[in-house]
Amino acid sequence: MNNNLFAAKAVYLKVLIETLDSLKAPTDILLSKVGLAREQCLNEEFIILEYPLWQLMELSAQELNLDNFGELVANNFNENYFSKIDSGFFNQSDIYQGLQYYLGSMNKQSNMPAFWIKHDEAYSWLCRSGTPGITVGTWQMEQFVLRFLIYLLKRYLGAEWAPKIIKLKTSEPDVSACFLSTLDCEYVFSHKYSAIGIERHLLTNFAAWPSKLVTAKKGKAVPKKHTLLLKQLLKQNYFGLNPSALIIAKAVRINLRTLQRVLAEEHEQLSKLIDEDKSNKANHLLLNSDKSISDIAVILGYQDDGNFCRAYKSWQGQTPLQFRKAEKN
Repeated sequence: MNNNLFAAKAVYLKVLIETLDSLKAPTDILLSKVGLAREQCLNEEFIILEYPLWQLMELSAQELNLDNFGELVANNFNENYFSKIDSGFFNQSDIYQGLQYYLGSMNKQSNMPAFWIKHDEAYSWLCRSGTPGITVGTWQMEQFVLRFLIYLLKRYLGAEWAPKIIKLKTSEPDVSACFLSTLDCEYVFSHKYSAIGIERHLLTNFAAWPSKLVTAKKGKAVPKKHTLLLKQLLKQNYFGLNPSALIIAKAVRINLRTLQRVLAEEHEQLSKLIDEDKSNKANHLLLNSDKSISDIAVILGYQDDGNFCRAYKSWQGQTPLQFRKAEKN
């Protein structure tokens, strides 16, 4: 899948916005700079393209001069959302099952990196390779992920537990003012992956743990197929009320010809996806509201009802009024 079309649940944007608002940041200005808006997370079950999310993380840290911005977002997420999303995170029989449950669930919701367990004489390491395709906000994301992984581990290892050693992909100067300095542990910087050390005496049956933690899950909450993902984003009005192919290509940061080519590989056309979405929304409004044809045209982004009626007839083979009358008889 094209990296620019990875997506995540809109709850992550909601947490980012709440954190920015609590810091009295120019939230709406920052959102506009990365092509996001508050409306895109009104429903937590919506999805958001990942690239602008992490771009917002980096831009916010710079704007607020907060190297630990990722930590602040993670603390908000842990306190207000983590346990509410799925209580099963904290109700497994042991730490291994808890990690497997958590990572498997997250694998259904976002662009999930590889996680694995690696053992040595003193520690079992919870390792992650980094988020695939993300080249901005990587340090903020590393803070975010490590902080809520530590939060999860504490639920199984005890509230007083804290890691004694952490390996980081980032370099040492980047962490001078961040939350890691508040943890009394050893750090290994510029490592090839991030990892949290768990003392082996705290674990049971660790030798039986498979090294791979994330397993394939059916029924992904965030579609991986380009066609399905774009259909869901169009349904949410992610690209606005009347998106063109150029608007969509710009929003997903993919050259239009490239986007058309990757859709063609899935036997789909972008123009067809746009028309199908408009048709579905028009039918819903015609059947489930008393709005006039002119009002529906405006809602769907048409300048007048004439243009809307011509477009609708090309989709359905009849006018909007004919469809409404036929369905209500």
